[in-house]
Amino acid sequence: MGIKLESNDRMVRSIIRTVDRDDLMSEEELRVLREGADIRMQAATGIDPGDDTMKLSVAITLLLDSADVLVAVCEHLRDQAQDAGASVAWMDAARRALDYQLACVVAGFKATIEPL
Repeated sequence: MGIKLESNDRMVRSIIRTVDRDDLMSEEELRVLREGADIRMQAATGIDPGDDTMKLSVAITLLLDSADVLVAVCEHLRDQAQDAGASVAWMDAARRALDYQLACVVAGFKATIEPL
């Protein structure tokens, strides 16, 4: 991975260490991380995603759905690249370009949510 992940959260650090150890994330590790992220968001905010009667629930639901979509699109890109027989050079260039996209997501978080 071109971007180094860090977290103040003990559970997230543990997952990051597991991924960094072998540079792979299994489907099970990804599922556990996504479920944990959703559970933590609900526990931290008290907002039940999908309950549009609660203030902020639309924003929280959109955030959770967007994270799921981002992962799904990455999986789709991987599958299409493999099916198309994309070259190693193309995949390396695509990974570097995706690093920039992910950096924009992190920078957006740091500029908007982290200062709160």
